[in-house]
Amino acid sequence: MINFEKQFDNIESKFKDIEISLNNQKDLDTEKLIKLNKEYAELTPIVETIKKYKFDKSEIKELSKLIEDSDPSIKELAETELKDKKKSITQLEHELMKLLIPKDENDKKNSILEIRAGTGGDEASLFAADLFSMYQKFSDINNWKFEILSISETGLKGIKEVICNISGYNVFSKLKFESGVHRVQRIPSTESSGRVHTSAATVAVLPEAEEVDINIEDKDLRIDVFRSSGPGGQSVNTTDSAVRITHIPTGIVCQCQNERSQHIQYFEVEREKKASHLTHEGVSEAQKQAGIGSFYVGNNMDFPHLLENALRAHAVYQKDKDYVVQNGDVVIVDEFTGRLMIGRQWSDGLHQAVEAKEQVKIKQETQTLATVTIQNFFKLYKRLAGMTGTAITEATEFNEIYGLDVVCIPTNATVVRYDRDDLIYLSQKDKWDAILDEIKSNHDMGRPVLVGTTSVEKSERLSEMLTRKYSIAHEVLNAKQHEREAHIVEHAGELGAVMIATNMAGRGTDIRLAQVGRSSLVRHWQQRNLLPKKASVEASNEELAMLSYRHQAGQQLGLKGKELDALGDDEVRLRLLRRWCTEQTLLDSEKIEKASIAFCERALDNVPGFVRHRMEIYDRIEQMGGLHIVGTERHEARRIDNQLRGRSGRQGDQGSSRFFIALDDDLMQLFAKGWLMKALPKMGMKEGDAIEHRWITKSVERAQRKVEERNYEIRKNLLEYDEVMEHQRNAFYSIRQKVLDGEDIEQIIFGYISEAVEDACDQYLDVDYIPTQVAEWCRQNLDVSVDASKLRIGDLSDLKTQARSEARAEARQALEVTLGEYMSDDIPQENWDLRNLSRWAMSRFSVDLKQSHLRQMNIDAVTEVLTEAADEQIEKKELSGVAKFLEPLYAANDLAEWAQQKFEINIKAESLAPQQGEKSADTKRRVVEIVLDEAISAYRRRQVTYPVDFVLDMAGQIAQQDRQVAAEQLARWANQRFELDWQAESILEQEFPVLRQQLIDESEQWHHNGRLDSVVDQAIAEQNGDPVELSKWVQNRFGQVASKEDLMGLDRDALRAILLNKGQAMLRTELTQLERFVLLQILDMAWKDHLYVMDQIKDSVSLRGYAEKDPRIEYKREGANQFLQMQKTVRDRVTELIFRARLTPNVESRSVYSQQEARHADVGDLLSDSATAAAGTQQQREDLEAAERAGAEQSTAPRSRRQRRAAAAEKLNDGKPVRAKSEFKRRKKRSR
Repeated sequence: MINFEKQFDNIESKFKDIEISLNNQKDLDTEKLIKLNKEYAELTPIVETIKKYKFDKSEIKELSKLIEDSDPSIKELAETELKDKKKSITQLEHELMKLLIPKDENDKKNSILEIRAGTGGDEASLFAADLFSMYQKFSDINNWKFEILSISETGLKGIKEVICNISGYNVFSKLKFESGVHRVQRIPSTESSGRVHTSAATVAVLPEAEEVDINIEDKDLRIDVFRSSGPGGQSVNTTDSAVRITHIPTGIVCQCQNERSQHIQYFEVEREKKASHLTHEGVSEAQKQAGIGSFYVGNNMDFPHLLENALRAHAVYQKDKDYVVQNGDVVIVDEFTGRLMIGRQWSDGLHQAVEAKEQVKIKQETQTLATVTIQNFFKLYKRLAGMTGTAITEATEFNEIYGLDVVCIPTNATVVRYDRDDLIYLSQKDKWDAILDEIKSNHDMGRPVLVGTTSVEKSERLSEMLTRKYSIAHEVLNAKQHEREAHIVEHAGELGAVMIATNMAGRGTDIRLAQVGRSSLVRHWQQRNLLPKKASVEASNEELAMLSYRHQAGQQLGLKGKELDALGDDEVRLRLLRRWCTEQTLLDSEKIEKASIAFCERALDNVPGFVRHRMEIYDRIEQMGGLHIVGTERHEARRIDNQLRGRSGRQGDQGSSRFFIALDDDLMQLFAKGWLMKALPKMGMKEGDAIEHRWITKSVERAQRKVEERNYEIRKNLLEYDEVMEHQRNAFYSIRQKVLDGEDIEQIIFGYISEAVEDACDQYLDVDYIPTQVAEWCRQNLDVSVDASKLRIGDLSDLKTQARSEARAEARQALEVTLGEYMSDDIPQENWDLRNLSRWAMSRFSVDLKQSHLRQMNIDAVTEVLTEAADEQIEKKELSGVAKFLEPLYAANDLAEWAQQKFEINIKAESLAPQQGEKSADTKRRVVEIVLDEAISAYRRRQVTYPVDFVLDMAGQIAQQDRQVAAEQLARWANQRFELDWQAESILEQEFPVLRQQLIDESEQWHHNGRLDSVVDQAIAEQNGDPVELSKWVQNRFGQVASKEDLMGLDRDALRAILLNKGQAMLRTELTQLERFVLLQILDMAWKDHLYVMDQIKDSVSLRGYAEKDPRIEYKREGANQFLQMQKTVRDRVTELIFRARLTPNVESRSVYSQQEARHADVGDLLSDSATAAAGTQQQREDLEAAERAGAEQSTAPRSRRQRRAAAAEKLNDGKPVRAKSEFKRRKKRSR
């Protein structure tokens, strides 16, 4: 009653005002007096009840005080009276509720309640049954009569559909708000992923219609046939097996649905959302066909998503609307422009499903490696400005997202285009007929017409209708004819041109209006039957105009031969003008009969687009009225409609436009309510009638504005979701850019090493590490998941007992979940999937259960057999392997092994184990220092040795071709790098190990023993700190760039630091190349996987809303966790590879077959090749394959490897035979 009490004062105040007005009746007219008396009579019982209610409420307060303060005798009387007052208050509350509920004219009628089960199969039908029971109980409480008119039940005591008649007081007013879709969400206890199962049912509450005697005629009925759902859905059931009959004058609809309810519905389609969903029956059938058990267990979780994408491809995405097939490829059509989006693909297998549907070659799925919303892309720029013709409709978005104002700049010439009000029809058929007539009337006069459609399918359909009905020559411009776009648009402004186009004609195209030749115009009018064949071009303008009037009068007025000749020109024209006034204007017929020629001409001048009453020979298209735009339906965005209109009336030219709308258009289904379809026929509107008024046009535009606001909110919501990726993109690409530029790579590697060591120590030194390892061992060996927190690490036998106990419990739970997919009490026994159950039992538990045996067993018996088999398997498992986890140094050994595998360092496990009396934090700190020092030392050694080993490998490959050249190149590299004075001859005389050790010693001197420091100090002293000279010295000595601007104005310490940095970069050139290669490969692969995961999260995070969680917050939380996981993956893979990876030097191998004098030109320079080493082995393989193919072209007979190589070498040597010694033998001999 709280809500009603707030109304009491207003009601009493209104009642007093009415009393005062009735006491002063002198100022009231009769109509006002009658209205006030009616309101007074309605409010009187309400006000009296309110007064009683307030009096009783005050009495209750007084009695409550008496009970607290009075003696026992008075208290007893007060309690008795208080109880009576409370009963009275309850009765008054019910009475007030009846009086104050807003009355509906249908309240006195019986109400029809209809409940239909929706998505969810058996669960949805059970939910519908629960709703039915609820409404039955509610009717009993309110003493309503509840009568079942029809009911369709399922085998599981569920309800597919039920219709009831409920009669009683205020039935409709209390139940009418129940109409709509009712949903229930459940998270099963066996669902580990937290997936929400949703079931729905629709409830409709309607007032019972009164019986009306109607004389139904065939012309008042519209009959529509359509496909009902059947096995596989509407995409499979192609038979028109359902019918809908509409009585146009009353709007009553009768739909036959008995045929529909006889089929199983496997999926549902939401075309406006481009979505398709499997029903419960669909999931069950798919699981049965796949034979892999439940889709919601283990690795099967992706199947529902893939199946729904396949359904979308077959049932939602339509050929020639959403895509076209060209040259064996599926090409997406832009929904806004109608243009082909060549090279674009839908994601998540949707594109491949469409290709399978169209039976074309299925391409590999592409994945985007970098994504950014358009808004965030533009926000990267510090300043934004632009120019467009249609941005005014998105002014709010520009202001709120980018902080930009939208200024509407007027055109250079005043727009004189006449935009006529929309024409609205009841049905699509009437609309298309009116569009054809509109095209014909303008085409007959010679005006060019541009017809805008929303899809390829509709443009081709209209083209076919126009040809069939009026045989008008025209062009079709859609995604299939995009190659001819320029040619079609070039001629679209010529005499009588008709172009039917999708939205692609509404963007960035200027249609130039052509000149009109006299002979061309006369010939066109003759072809369109506006001039007789005898008309001559030489006739004067007045004669041609009069010939046209007489010719049209003969056709439209039925005047023939002598009768027409007997009439004078003015009389013929007057009759024709009166006929046109009757057809084109709303003037009274009597007034038209008395109208003169001048009056008729003035009246027809006010009819937009009508010019036949002023026939003349035109010189230009603009004189006829310019280009006429015909819109076949409204788009949900005003911008698209404005773009279509904007093709006409450009540069100050004449033009006109008009949109044709049907109430059953896709867009009008959003704008117009269901009652409108029923109300318009009741108002006298019949099929073929059209509504035209500026109010309706404005209403449609207001509705479009609402849709634009909704779309803006969607884009704004998308931007909020992209905020997570924006931060992640900035972080990721900042690191990647540094790697590309070769900046701070050493620091990045050090950071990864430090983080990896700390995480490893946290993991291996944690108290839960050993229980976690035991649980993982159980998962691998027992194929069950064991809760590590429940394991007690101590005695071996106790640990085995725990493992087997947890394994049995896990096996029973998995058995219960999976068994329900094959046999269940909710499914009739004849529908049990015994075949797949038998297969699953054999594969999972090695139990041979024949189907014939299963038919004789119930669920409990099958469960018992499989449980015994599972227990037997677990008991047979050997668990002695868990003994290793009880060793004292098990965790320390694992950590030492991890360090050895990761960094190739050897650390004793005893030094990593906790010391006696040492705290865990101190242990971790000490162990981290030990491992990190060893890892950094190993990395320092690699900095010294890797460049030497790489250059020696390259020299070795060159030596296979020419040892002298290899020695010369190696001497040049060593002299340049370490300022040595080596000669090629001395290098050839030394053994490889000695040579390698000498280079490593020199590298050690430069890296760690101060050699680089002394060279830099000497250079600064010799050049006196001159930035120009030092810049040249850095370029010549280190091969690095240090501009004089960077060195200008620095003190000696800063100058020395820069030069040392350049020297370090020179010393680690080869290692930097390797690290860049490794980092880029790992970063790009991890980023690609991260984007895929983020897409999956975005698709599924909306389900968190069912658990009363904000999906955006959940997306941010999940996205942050995934980004941290990606960074950990990058760190682990980098630290794992950076100590092991090697690049293969890139040396041309085909020079082996060249002559001696050509070898010196073909081999590489170690100084340059070592800096571009990343393209090694792949190129070598390509060269070898090319050589083998070249040799194979000469003969088809089988040849040995030596013969193929010799043939390849001969071809490379311009046909001259060459003796090629086996490279393998050379390597083998050299290694020995």
